[in-house]
Order: sequence, then C-alpha cells, then structure tokens
Amino acid sequence: MRRILCCVLLLLLAWPLCAQSENAVATLSEFAAAFFAHAERLETSFEIPCTPALMEQLFGDSLLAGYPLFHEITSNCGVLTLSYARRSRSISVTSVQYYEGMRILHAYRSGQTASLGIREQQTLKAALDLTAGVSGTDLEKERQLHDLLCARVTYYTNELTSMHQDHDCAIGALLNGKADCDGYADAFYLLGNLAGLQVRYQHGSTVPRSEAQTDPTASKKDETHMWNTVRIGGQWLMLDVTWDDSDADVSYVYFNNGQDRHLLTHVWDDRALAFSVAATAGSGARPEDLRYHTVTAWDDVYPLLRGAADSRLSRICLSYPDSFDLSRQRQALSDAIYAMGVIDYQWGFGGHCAELHALSYAEHFQICDTEQDILDYIDQCAKGGVHEFSLYFYPPLDQRLFSQDHQPLIDLLAQSRLLEITYKYNEQSGRVRVTDAQYLSRVSFLRTQADILTFLRTKAQLHSASIIFYTSLSLPLETFTNPLYSMGVISLSWGEKGGRYTFSNLQYYPEFRIISDTQEVNEYLLQCRRYAITDFRLYCAPAAYLQLMSDQGSALFSLLRQMGVDDCSVSYNADYGMIAVENVRWQ
Repeated sequence: MRRILCCVLLLLLAWPLCAQSENAVATLSEFAAAFFAHAERLETSFEIPCTPALMEQLFGDSLLAGYPLFHEITSNCGVLTLSYARRSRSISVTSVQYYEGMRILHAYRSGQTASLGIREQQTLKAALDLTAGVSGTDLEKERQLHDLLCARVTYYTNELTSMHQDHDCAIGALLNGKADCDGYADAFYLLGNLAGLQVRYQHGSTVPRSEAQTDPTASKKDETHMWNTVRIGGQWLMLDVTWDDSDADVSYVYFNNGQDRHLLTHVWDDRALAFSVAATAGSGARPEDLRYHTVTAWDDVYPLLRGAADSRLSRICLSYPDSFDLSRQRQALSDAIYAMGVIDYQWGFGGHCAELHALSYAEHFQICDTEQDILDYIDQCAKGGVHEFSLYFYPPLDQRLFSQDHQPLIDLLAQSRLLEITYKYNEQSGRVRVTDAQYLSRVSFLRTQADILTFLRTKAQLHSASIIFYTSLSLPLETFTNPLYSMGVISLSWGEKGGRYTFSNLQYYPEFRIISDTQEVNEYLLQCRRYAITDFRLYCAPAAYLQLMSDQGSALFSLLRQMGVDDCSVSYNADYGMIAVENVRWQ
C-alpha cells in the first residue's frame, strides 16, 4: 500500500511537468504565433511553455544588434513594455502595455469602447470616419488608407525621450496630424484592421539612405524603425507609410515590397515573424499605375519617359539592376526628364527602384519625331496665338537638326509660319525653348500657276523678306525663283515640305519698280528725277518689255530723254524682263 501511494505521489508531482512539456512550443514561429494570440486578446499576464532549445534562441541576439530575439517578437506583436521571467521550461510575461491602436481596436471589436479614455475614443471616431469612405478590393483599400495618412500626417520628432507620447501612436497621427514612425505604423494598423485588412506591426532598423548598397548584416545601421506588414493577395508584404510620406506628393517606393526590395533599405529578423514575407512582390501587389518598369540601359529609359510625357502621366516607377544604378546617375536622369517637357517633379529612390512623381509639364511643349511634326506644331501654335513653346527632337532627328551650328534647324524653321523667333538650346537635355515667336498672319493656298505669280508679285512689291504659301501643284523650282528674280530680288533661301513653299531672307535691289505699261515707266522716272536717284531697275511685264526694247531700245531711250536723262548706262536681261539704268546724270 505504501509503495502504491509513493507511485501515485510521484505521478502527481510529475504531472505538471509532463503536461507542460507536451504543450511547449518548439520553434520561433510557433512562439511568435502564440504570443500574438495572447496580444490580440490584450492579455496583460500569461505564460508560454517553451523547449530548452527554443529558450536559447529567444534570448540570443537578433540581426538588430543589442536586442534579443524575444524583444523583436514582442515588438512585432504591438507591445510597448512588459516584464518577464525566464523559467526552466517557460516564459512568464506580466505587466504588458500595448500600442493605443491595438487597445482601441480590441475595445471596438469586443464592444467595450466605454473602457477607453477620451482621447482614445476620439481617435476611434476619427478612424471610423476615415474608413467609412474606403471601399474596393484589399489593394484598393490599402492604397486609399496609405494616401489618407500621407495627406493628413506630418512626420514629427523631438528630443529623445523614454516617455511614450501621442506622436508615438495612432492618437498623434489621427488627432494631431503629427507622428513618428511608431505613430504612422500604429495608425495604419488601426485603420487597416477596421477596414477589413490583415495588418501587423513590423519592428526593425534601416540602413542609412545615403548608402547605395545595403548589407542586412552590416553593423552600420540607422536607429530602430517601425512599419507594417500587410496581407494582400494571399502574401505578406512590407509597407512603410513613414518613408512614403512626402511634402510634395505621395510616394510609393515602400508600398507592398517583397523581401527582395525591402531588405535593401530595411533590416528585420525574419525569425521573429509567425509568417513569411513574400520573397518578391507579385504583379498583383501594386496597382497598375504603380507597376515597376525594368530598365537596364538608357535605351530602356527614354521610351518610358517619352510614353509618360505623351500621356502626361504624373508618376512613373522604374526598377534597375546593380549594373545600371540610376541612383548614381540622377543628373542624367534629371536631364532626360526635363527634355520631355517636365517643368517640375519629385523623386524617390529605394531598393533599386526610382519613382518619379508629382510630374508637371509645360503647357506648350511637343516631342517631335520628324521635321513635319515640328512644322505642324508650330502651325498649331500660330493658330492658337502661342508665342512661347518648347520642342524636343527625338533621336535621331536631334542629330540632324543640331549639326552644322544648327543650320538644318534654322533652315527648317524658315519653312514654318514663323516670321522671327528667339530660341535657346539646352545641350544637356536636348530641348529647344522658343520665345517671342512672331508669325505670318496667314498661309495662302494657291491653286494655279497664275495665282502663284500674282501672289509673288504682290509680295515683291511690298519688299517682303519672307514669302510662304501652299500649293498642290508639283512645279520645278525655277517656276518660283525666276519670277522673284524678275521682281527685284537679289538673293533668297527657300524650302519645301508637304506642298508648303517658304522663301526667306529675300534681299531686293534698293530702287526698282515692277511695271505693266509705259505710263508706269513715266511715273517712276518722274519719281527718280525728283529724288535724284541715279541707279534703278525696271521689271517689266512681257508686253511692256517688248515695247520698250524694240528697235534696240529706241522707245526706252526716247522716254529717258523726255524725262530729263542727259546720260546713263543701260543693261537688260530678257529672261527676267529686267532693265537696269545706272550712272544717271539728270539735266
């Protein structure tokens, strides 16, 4: 009997140890899941049985120097402070304090909001008001909440203090509009979970942003940091609203990153999580307008920037490998952006990604692939009365137009409706800025050769320095130049594009008259005598030329004597109907 009682006593003494051993968690992920379960219930005292091997792991150093792994797990579960005791086969946790966001969420879900303080109740109301307008898929909800926080909250920090303050939690973010990284993360935790998302805290550290490359095991790290993990599309992703908040615009560099990108700038101990962060964010992890375009050389960059400019996109996201580090080529990237008509923008770099956002474009700007594009846009500006605009000539057009001291460009502009301009060329960006553009009043469409000759004569009589017209006729150059030479023109430049003929830099003889009959000759000679003009030219219609130059010019010399010419030299060109009278001595 005594032997039996001893056995029973031994069994009773051993029973708690056996039961404890059977329920002990053996892995870090199991411990993180168990601790999170207690935290979700906002328990302030509890005990978690652990195997001896696990105990050794929990109190070994994490990747964050100076912190045991146990601390990382509790921080990820939303714990502010706690006390704990290490027993032989368990950890006893007491005096647990949680982030305000967790306490507010738990009170709301359990219907115990009366237990909250006044500031906490006000924070809950603000959170419910914000989430009331959030809808759509999980990804759409997440983006809306992300943007709301970026719009409402300003990053805030003051002197280092060990005291927990409003800006360290959701209260500061949602009521005061000021928060540090803890406050951003706590506010997003509250908002996200109220909106039906699975959101958790993520504690870690960051590598200095000035370092282009990041080694997660490097000893040099910034101060500890807090952000969030979010479950989207069945995978856990990293979201750092603090680093995405920009004064000028919302950034998405740290929006839904997998380990491949986030580890380049953030450091955390993956062993402290009850789940695995996605190795790479899938295509569904970011909205379509935030998808990254991979670039490996400048030949990849320019078409993407061109597409963004053509569509007037306000944001474009680029990812790049080590071999093509855009963060080290920011000046070249800036030149390329400005070349595409951008007048202002913001950018963010992180995790081998570049995000160009808040892009704003010049009102009057055109990217041109062909010379006709240039002429068409200038014509459009002329019709709209636009006197300042910019052009970018997409390769290889720029190489042609900017050669020979820009002479091809000058010749091309002479074919347009431009009468005169001032332009500046930025060699770095390849952009041409036109100011003070003056245009021809209109461009005439001439249907027949007779119309063209009449038009040229009218312009020549006005000593026009530039003549431009359209015609559907296909005529040799001489059809236009010979009449001009017969109308007092000494020299000119010309060009043709798509039926638009442009004659520029026209220079005329100082004194000349286009005549139709001898009566006009008399009138012009009287004018020359009155002003003592000694050298002049007559450009005659065919009938008038024949009449004056018949019988070796006897009619012409007779007229000259009648008008008081005592002596002169006469030369003529029958092809142009031109008669030159020089060295005149008047009576």
